[in-house]
Amino acid sequence: MTHPPQKVGLLQAAGLVSYVSFFAFAVSTSANWFQMRGIEEPGPMLGMSIFLLAFVLSAAVCGSLFLGYPLVLFSRNQRAEAVWTVLWTLCWLALFLGAFFFLILLLA
Repeated sequence: MTHPPQKVGLLQAAGLVSYVSFFAFAVSTSANWFQMRGIEEPGPMLGMSIFLLAFVLSAAVCGSLFLGYPLVLFSRNQRAEAVWTVLWTLCWLALFLGAFFFLILLLA
């Protein structure tokens, strides 16, 4: 049984927004936490390594959230639904982004 692309797109976009928001919150909170405890910043080599590992992990999580279900649909020869799911996810992401910009402008 397949689900409507609009609903799947909304859920995927909400998952991506939640993950990105959580990741941004965790990074900013950890930076403040380290700073409050007087822990020095890592050297350039360790800092770059941490950044790249976090980037790769984040790309894997976002790729799974964004393309996981469409790839399952595509492998089941439901190509049109897979494409529509990707397009709906992009539409919902654009709406979330617009809502964030509106909220920023409203609060500024």
